[in-house]
Amino acid sequence: MPLKDHLGKLLAFEAVCRLKSFSQAALELHVSQPAVSKAISVLETALGVELINRTRKGVFPTVQGSKLLRSSNDILAIAKAFDDQSEDSKRLLRIGTKEPIAAHLLSEFIGIESDRTIELIVERSNAHLLRLLLRGELHLLVIPESKFPQNVRRSTLFSSRWGAYASPTATSRRLIVFPETLAGKGKLQDYLAIEKEAFKVQSFETALVMAAKGMGMAVLPAWVARDHLRAGTLIESKSKEVSQVPQTRVCAVTSVHRENSISATVRKLRQHCSNLGLHP
Repeated sequence: MPLKDHLGKLLAFEAVCRLKSFSQAALELHVSQPAVSKAISVLETALGVELINRTRKGVFPTVQGSKLLRSSNDILAIAKAFDDQSEDSKRLLRIGTKEPIAAHLLSEFIGIESDRTIELIVERSNAHLLRLLLRGELHLLVIPESKFPQNVRRSTLFSSRWGAYASPTATSRRLIVFPETLAGKGKLQDYLAIEKEAFKVQSFETALVMAAKGMGMAVLPAWVARDHLRAGTLIESKSKEVSQVPQTRVCAVTSVHRENSISATVRKLRQHCSNLGLHP
């Protein structure tokens, strides 16, 4: 129950003074007129003073009532501010994710999600994001699939193949890779272990920029390269090693006790992915 609802007697008193009427105050507060009268009577008994003068022109606060009214307005304003902050905290959604997902997927979602205020927390480590989720510091994760603990719930948002992407005018066949994302990717990882000429970078964004400048072929999930393909700044190149990389999955992950409260947001995320042509 909101804090201001615990201050019902002061609310009734303030409404009576402002509207100069017990009946109008009752209508505004959605209670009976006897309930408003009782609230004022309880206040007068508790304080030992008369708070309201009843006249033919209406009801008005006494001198003591005017003093209480000034204090009541301050108290009720503080209570409302507290309740507003509490309501804002319910609307706030803290999503943990990784840099490419934030840049190429969630930035658009934030722009169209009107029901909740979204704060993105970007980290490089899935393990660290999971720790934050389980400590209650995050509401939801949107991250690549990995080994998840049993006390979380995951839902696949979409799957994506990998590709090699280069500038239409590029002549270099050197691979540009973000090694951290290729752990466990089988033959490509084995190939990179002996391929000394490959560029190893620290982010997909760097790989995209280097590929667009003709410096080689960026190894990326297809959804990361999507905008560049549409703009014509990159084209897909054939690579035997890259074609054998297993698909990657991006998942929505939440703790068990938040599953119900987050479900609507997960459905919207899945629909957003579907609108972009990304499917499980």
